[in-house]
Amino acid sequence: MLEKIFLEMAASIGKMFINPLFYWSFILVIITGIVRIKRERMLFGIKVDDIFSEWRHTWWISFVFGCLLSLIMVGAGIIFTPSMILLISVLTILLSIHFRFTWLSPVYTIGISFLLLLILPPLFHQQSIVASSLFDHVNYAGLAILLGLLLFVQAILLYTIRKKDTFAELLKSKRGVWTGVHHLKKMAVIPFFIPIPKGWLPPLFDFWPYLPIGQATTDGTYGLMLLPMLIGFHFRVAGFESQQAKQWLGRRILGLAVVVLIAGVASVYIGWLSIAAIALGVLGWEFIHYRQRSRDVLKAPYFSQTDSGLRILTVIPGTTADKLGILPGEIISKANGKKVHSESSFYQALQENGSFVKLSVLDEAGEVRFVQGALYEGGHHELGLVFVGRAFRENKSS
Repeated sequence: MLEKIFLEMAASIGKMFINPLFYWSFILVIITGIVRIKRERMLFGIKVDDIFSEWRHTWWISFVFGCLLSLIMVGAGIIFTPSMILLISVLTILLSIHFRFTWLSPVYTIGISFLLLLILPPLFHQQSIVASSLFDHVNYAGLAILLGLLLFVQAILLYTIRKKDTFAELLKSKRGVWTGVHHLKKMAVIPFFIPIPKGWLPPLFDFWPYLPIGQATTDGTYGLMLLPMLIGFHFRVAGFESQQAKQWLGRRILGLAVVVLIAGVASVYIGWLSIAAIALGVLGWEFIHYRQRSRDVLKAPYFSQTDSGLRILTVIPGTTADKLGILPGEIISKANGKKVHSESSFYQALQENGSFVKLSVLDEAGEVRFVQGALYEGGHHELGLVFVGRAFRENKSS
């Protein structure tokens, strides 16, 4: 039995490399990175993050949760048909064709798939071009459970974002004042095994499959398919520090995941609760988005110019400032012992001691700490700090 399972898993892994969704994940993250870098050069005059930054620090999540989801789906015998998996894959590509992560939440990929699987079977029986039985056997309860599980993964993915992992942007208000915003966005590929009907594996346990598709739709044997599931999100934060926004969002997404998963498990016994679970997921996600935007609009911009010094919008990875532990949101009040209120006064203070820098930094609590280190000659951003101020393109044109 173990030998058959391992052979089936190996075959599934090999088939994943011919799945368009696997290659689409690379195309998506590369094009998204190129567009972001182009915008960074326009706003800051320099590339801040590398092309794969939206994918950074997600590999361990992909592996750990891929294994956990595989254990749950295979162990519980939650059977999906290949046509269900194909629909989810195609829909995922279509929802991200505009090269943004907003619609990569499982509430959309799984939720819209669920809706289509409710509508398509009757329609397919009214035509003769495509096999009418393509979507006859749908595991609605399994989809609801999968949505709850993927919402958990999405919440954990959000919690892993550090201050240095957000993406900065400058915006000009109607009054002509430049302020900064941060984007909380990530994309991850979660590969996990899903049991499918008609393979050459016998039932693994006496109760298996626990959650089959409709009536008896197989010859009593099963196979495995490895699905590289894409999940992502994109939240824009202006009125709060990014970690505060992350904590607020993370708690609510975790709560939503619990509610959806409970409803999904209950739908195994009460079928209509699968519809309730999907509806709760979509409506809950939209409400979280609405509340986050409403709270953000009511707050004054967090990344704005201040009389205390220069507000740091972002720190370029690998630079002197990054190695000194300076973080976005902090304020530089003094450079080499001199008070600074503009970028010109800051860089003038740095030039007075070209090989060494000592900074007075105000953290979020208003406490002062001193950082110092060697400064090497280079371009305008040799220290690696990007401040809240006029965009580079506007400075250049003026």
